[in-house]
Amino acid sequence: MSRGVTGNFQSNPRVFAHSARVVKIRSISQAIMDEGFNGVGYVVGQTYTTTSGGNGSNNEIATVKVTKINSSGGVLEFEIVNGGTGYTVGNTFLLPTQGGAVARMIITSLDLPGTHDTGAAIYCGAAQAELTVVMEDDEVAVFKNVAAGTFLPILVKRVAMYSSYTGPNNGGTNPNPGEILALY
Repeated sequence: MSRGVTGNFQSNPRVFAHSARVVKIRSISQAIMDEGFNGVGYVVGQTYTTTSGGNGSNNEIATVKVTKINSSGGVLEFEIVNGGTGYTVGNTFLLPTQGGAVARMIITSLDLPGTHDTGAAIYCGAAQAELTVVMEDDEVAVFKNVAAGTFLPILVKRVAMYSSYTGPNNGGTNPNPGEILALY
């Protein structure tokens, strides 16, 4: 597959950001149906809240929009609306329903949304003692003593952990809104 300038990071250059999103640590970006656990009674276009958040306290619960169902209202396809926080790849989550049996999904990725092809740059609104990221090539990198207001011109798939100098950091799992932004 030709992507322009083959063999270097300029094959899909991002000179200016067109979007900024608050980074959520251990947030679901992709999941698949757990085969045989489609549930019943779901409605296409409706958004459902998962039955639990990720591991630990202070985690945000994910929401999922059903996009395709079978004849009994079992989920066939869905999209992640809000990935929540504190989840782990390989774990499952359930979608409650009024119809009885619940649908079960398996988490397959915690990468930042939209980084399957090209990573995102990072902006740190607050000083970070340590910022651990997964780079576009799947290598882990640790940046220490990142000053407030720093733009990191790197391409990352995931912010794995952070340690802020300013106030509580919820164990490195939930940045305060705007503290760390992914720039696309």
